Amino acid sequence: MNIKAILLSLIIATPVFADLDKVDKLVEQEKWDEVKIELLKIVKSAKAGDAKSQFELGIMKGEGFWQIKDNKKAIEWWKKSAEQGYVQAQIMMGSVYLGGVRADKDLEKADKWFDKAIELDSGLVDLIGSLKALAAEKQKEKE
Repeated sequence: MNIKAILLSLIIATPVFADLDKVDKLVEQEKWDEVKIELLKIVKSAKAGDAKSQFELGIMKGEGFWQIKDNKKAIEWWKKSAEQGYVQAQIMMGSVYLGGVRADKDLEKADKWFDKAIELDSGLVDLIGSLKALAAEKQKEKE
């Protein structure tokens, strides 16, 4: 059994967690085999239900980062993460519906997700207020 097969079997058998920050550092160092391993960890962890990994897989899908860009799949992964209480995903879901860029604009859904994020972290009130003000400003510019 070669080393790649051993590493792959360890990834499949062990619930390990990775993050996109680590992937970015590995890309900068041009450690491509390690990049692939870390990306596989994110996918595996997301499918196993890890909220942070689900959020990151959504980013990968939404930005086309090492995968084909797919806004619908990105939103599905962010929603799974947000439903588990991952605040960054809740803010992302609110932003998606507030801006209407990756999905149809829906202020009711945006408020729902922003409210959930604020319930978990009341320090986000100012940030979310700023996001809403920016969206309102952009809307006025369009009109």
